[in-house]
Amino acid sequence: MTAEVSRQVKERIAIGEEESQRKRSLPTHSGVGCVSTTSVLTSSVELPDEIASRLGDLMRFLVNKQHQNWTMVVGHLQQCGGFVGVSNKSANRFVQLIPPKAMKSLIGIIEDMYKEAGHSPSVAVQTHFLKALAIGSVVSPQTMGVIESRLSTIRQHVGVDKPLPMSAYETMVVAYGKASELDSINAILREMKNHEIEPSSKIYTNVLSTCVYRLKDHKQAVEIFDTMRFFSKATKPGSREYRDIIVSHVNNNDVEKAIDLYHEMITDNVELNQPILVALARGCSGRPQLRTRAWEFMFEIYNKGWEPTLESYEYMIYLAAKDGDLSLSRALYSKLINSETVTVRSFGFLLLAYAKYHQSAELPCVFGVKNGRTFRNNVLKDSEITSGGVLPFLPKSDLVTTDEVMAESSAIWAYHLIKRPDVITRENVTSYLNIASEIGSLREFIDRYKSTTYLDRSGAPRNRIIAVDDQPDSENDNTAVLNSMDEVSEMNSLVKSPVLDEVDDIQRQHKVSRNSLIYVIALKAAGKHKKYDFAREIWTERGEFRKTAAFKQLPRDFKDSQDFQFANAMIYSLTQMNLLEDACAILLSTEWQFKWTWAELIHLHRASVAVGNDKIAHTVRSIAKRAQTNHAGKMRRRDYKKYVMQRGF
Repeated sequence: MTAEVSRQVKERIAIGEEESQRKRSLPTHSGVGCVSTTSVLTSSVELPDEIASRLGDLMRFLVNKQHQNWTMVVGHLQQCGGFVGVSNKSANRFVQLIPPKAMKSLIGIIEDMYKEAGHSPSVAVQTHFLKALAIGSVVSPQTMGVIESRLSTIRQHVGVDKPLPMSAYETMVVAYGKASELDSINAILREMKNHEIEPSSKIYTNVLSTCVYRLKDHKQAVEIFDTMRFFSKATKPGSREYRDIIVSHVNNNDVEKAIDLYHEMITDNVELNQPILVALARGCSGRPQLRTRAWEFMFEIYNKGWEPTLESYEYMIYLAAKDGDLSLSRALYSKLINSETVTVRSFGFLLLAYAKYHQSAELPCVFGVKNGRTFRNNVLKDSEITSGGVLPFLPKSDLVTTDEVMAESSAIWAYHLIKRPDVITRENVTSYLNIASEIGSLREFIDRYKSTTYLDRSGAPRNRIIAVDDQPDSENDNTAVLNSMDEVSEMNSLVKSPVLDEVDDIQRQHKVSRNSLIYVIALKAAGKHKKYDFAREIWTERGEFRKTAAFKQLPRDFKDSQDFQFANAMIYSLTQMNLLEDACAILLSTEWQFKWTWAELIHLHRASVAVGNDKIAHTVRSIAKRAQTNHAGKMRRRDYKKYVMQRGF
């Protein structure tokens, strides 16, 4: 099991698990510096004798490798004279025993002790400082400047024309990777090549990880992985490298290759772990024909006798959600609520399950796996949903109407606003809106839209507004649209939790500013309910959003992709309203701005064919054809004829 997995909180979710096990909280670890009352005065860390004699009883704070208080030890050592009277060799040995995580805040004190004693840290110690500065998931530009300055000092000690130690090269690759600086990594690799130093397996591993998780450069990741496979036995990929490349293939919708790599691991006796199986399951979940295979990967965790990690358990909720199995998602999530291990991700997966709800006669895909039916039945039976209590679920194992789904999702949202406001993120607000957009009424959607989001006009130019008494205020949150609907009876609907009105102050604190995706979801709701007035308000406000600082600060490519996404949503929404001329007008005005493909235009083409509008159908086909020629490299017919005539065949 990898280090990443071992750090995650674990929970045992077994078929038929006993009540006491099911309710227990996941284990947590006490803080650094905790000392057992039964500790002996002998440290498990072997310090140099000169340092150990000076520390005396303070060595009890180095009881074992898990609980160490280096801050107190170094502070006491400084008060007792620091490195004065201690050999430079012993000082260097002592410093290298300090873990990088603890070292990060002690570098200044340790350097002062070196100066007071007239010593200088060795190259190994200075490299240890670099490792400490590179601790964390991200290295900021400021920290990167400090690291590069210290690297220059190391070069002066080593010699400008001489190679650095391998540990220094490895540390710099890690640091540049966390700073997402691929050019700097390539500069390090070129320097190693000039000195005829072969990159170590650790360097390849970190470069691969950078390409997969930070730069999202799948092509480069594949090249690095293949280099590791065929370069030498020393760089042969292990579990971590296979995990990274499998994740990269899954993220790039190449699950077939990911499965091939899984079989390659089995053939080559490379150790499997849970993150690999979870990644494969996630990839298979995106293909309807492979969703049963996704459950097989998850069940392999049980078959191997492993305890599912929290990540593995969360992705079981995700698989059930993608399959439209809301009942199983609710039951699994209830266990997380009982054990107080709810996360932002698991909450988002539950909201996805509500949005994917559908009434279908098809059996859930988990039934296609051996023991899948037993697993599902036992989870539902053991979930306590039907017993009521403090759980924010309707007391029934299966929800059978959309009103029940809307009501429970509203109650779930209110519960987390009160109990776990930390999981109310922009992504989860978007998922909450998507539930109403998919299965709710327009009134229900607008209620959620108003209560959870707002337009942040920061940075946008101020427009002079002239108020007219007989017209609705455009800032009045779509009141005019609501009043014009024939859905007044829904004012007394039970699909909204009454608790939300009581926690209105809390909900206002967790409102998120609207972004392009939220406007796309709103357009989807307008199109579904054929409300042109609401759609018009959405794209008018979205025009104001494009003038705000939040939008202007986005990268050019990202802004273009969001504009294309919104234009596509406008065409789809107008098509649903049967306003085909308007949809075609938007398409014509953006033909040369965006790379339209048949996937975006097929709905408009089908609608125009259905009503017999040959003109629009012909326009759509022509634009799709020109797009293939201009953007996909398809050859024109006349160019092909000319090519054949010139070649003679």
